[in-house]
Amino acid sequence: MAELECGQCGIPLDTLAKECPKCGEKRAVRQDGKKFLEVDVAHAGETVERALVKLNQAVNEALYGGYQGLRVVHGYGSVCNHTSWIKDAVKVQLVSLRKKYQGSISYNHNPGVTVWTFVR
Repeated sequence: MAELECGQCGIPLDTLAKECPKCGEKRAVRQDGKKFLEVDVAHAGETVERALVKLNQAVNEALYGGYQGLRVVHGYGSVCNHTSWIKDAVKVQLVSLRKKYQGSISYNHNPGVTVWTFVR
């Protein structure tokens, strides 16, 4: 996954940085009241690899875009098909990212969705 990057100059940023140390670009603060970015990684014919690319792009957008978290729709993974493989790969990737960027992961009683709430 690409590191969190400044939206202006593209250098890597710490997830807790309030502004870019190079160009001074301020981190976004959500003004629209939207707390979670939602991404569907499994219902447009994605492969596992494409699903992980979509996940990583959404993580970067959510962290930099001032969201409080990310809601990942990966499907409930019916027996041994592509959504099952996507669900498994996405959950492994989210646990790894959560260890790096902190926060909490929940499943909200829906086996087809994982919610990652960031630490801000």
